[in-house]
Amino acid sequence: MNVLGEIKKSLWNGRMAHAYILEAPAGETRDRLMTNILQEILCRNPNLEQRPCGLCEACRRVAAGSHEDVIYMKKSKLEEGKTKTNKVTYVMRDTEPFMDRLRLNPYGERNIGVIPDADDLKEDVQNKILKTLEEPYPGTVFFLVAENRNNLLPTIQSRCVLLRETEEPDVAETSALEEIWNQNYFFQYRKMVDKKIKTADDALKFLDVIEREAHKEHRLETVLRIEETRKDILGEFHMGGMNWKYALKRLFLEVRE
Repeated sequence: MNVLGEIKKSLWNGRMAHAYILEAPAGETRDRLMTNILQEILCRNPNLEQRPCGLCEACRRVAAGSHEDVIYMKKSKLEEGKTKTNKVTYVMRDTEPFMDRLRLNPYGERNIGVIPDADDLKEDVQNKILKTLEEPYPGTVFFLVAENRNNLLPTIQSRCVLLRETEEPDVAETSALEEIWNQNYFFQYRKMVDKKIKTADDALKFLDVIEREAHKEHRLETVLRIEETRKDILGEFHMGGMNWKYALKRLFLEVRE
């Protein structure tokens, strides 16, 4: 998935989601991608195709970490008894200033709440922010930035759109996976799924390939159904999830039949 391209299309179509998970390895590349996403959303260049321009005041403030409509959730230093340590993580009290600021009207068009290293969120803290994800403040967009989305509660994941940069599989692998999806009849598709997709990871890789093609062909409804199927499969790792084979077969019936 081209993450920045997806954000751009969502903005153009007026279909920004209220919450996203940006899944990528921690480091400068992820930080730069998050900065580019924020610039894409907040850029003031009147030419949409040239956004983010990196030159307008909004882009410069995002790059400097000083844009008034970008609100970061900050961590606290842990205390062990009376001794303060250098370890920092998210605790319950960190949610209050974050949420309080997001309740205020933005200076521009929208507030953007960013939770860096969302993998570090403890279960009680995730539950604390869950209600806000369920009933977001008007004009607010959330980004939970994580290395592994499965460190987040299924209830959190189900309320967010997943964004992640994926490596292109090799040509032979892509062709084999596309062949499965391009079967004309369900019984043929079902047989190939049973034969060639052996694990949940294989199923997720298969979804990556067919979602990439759907993006290229601008079939948004198909993309949304694929993302729903991805959430169903990921839920299998937790209570109440759906068997990945059943999820893939249901997807074909809903989209292709």
